[in-house]
Amino acid sequence: MSTTSEPAKDRDDRGRYLPGHRIAGPGRPRAIDLRALAETKSAASGQPLEDMLWEVLLAMVDRAKRGDPAAAKIVLDRLSDTDPLSVHVTADTLSDTERAARLEAILAGAAARRVQESNAEPA
Repeated sequence: MSTTSEPAKDRDDRGRYLPGHRIAGPGRPRAIDLRALAETKSAASGQPLEDMLWEVLLAMVDRAKRGDPAAAKIVLDRLSDTDPLSVHVTADTLSDTERAARLEAILAGAAARRVQESNAEPA
């Protein structure tokens, strides 16, 4: 073997990698573990994670009541069952009281459904 060996060529004349090149790429990035991140932030703040999640839920419901269609869609998607009935959220011109009344009715229906499901579970 000679000491002045030429390094293996990994790229072509245009700078592209050749097939079978030996340079390892970074690969697929790992997904962030959001649950672990939230638990770390919770521990750092000294507030239980469940309390923090409850505050987020209340904030989303409050925004939905004030007429934010995106917040309303998130709340409805999370609280409603996967019924074939589709909830269509639009920016109709409703008064604040009408909008709040509709959301309260939907939330009451979802709560009633949860109570029925919990009562129907076998003991």
